[in-house]
Amino acid sequence: MSRITPLPASQPAAAGIPLQATSLDIWRQKYCLRDTDGKPLDRDIDATFQRVAHAIAEVEATPQLRRHWNEEFLWALRQGAIPA
Repeated sequence: MSRITPLPASQPAAAGIPLQATSLDIWRQKYCLRDTDGKPLDRDIDATFQRVAHAIAEVEATPQLRRHWNEEFLWALRQGAIPA
């Protein structure tokens, strides 16, 4: 019987794998947060992941839970999870 051990949040499995040009273009056009003048506020896709993870975790009741779930959501996004 095998046992699955999840990676810690500090070790993204997908680290170092570059985005395809098309994926990066879609991120720039659709998901990169911009100000009212159109200037990008997210410096890269990881900044978008951090922003989204933080926003999702904000509903938690305590700062400790918010930190915990922010790390969990950030790990999931870095592994390829797409929130729907």
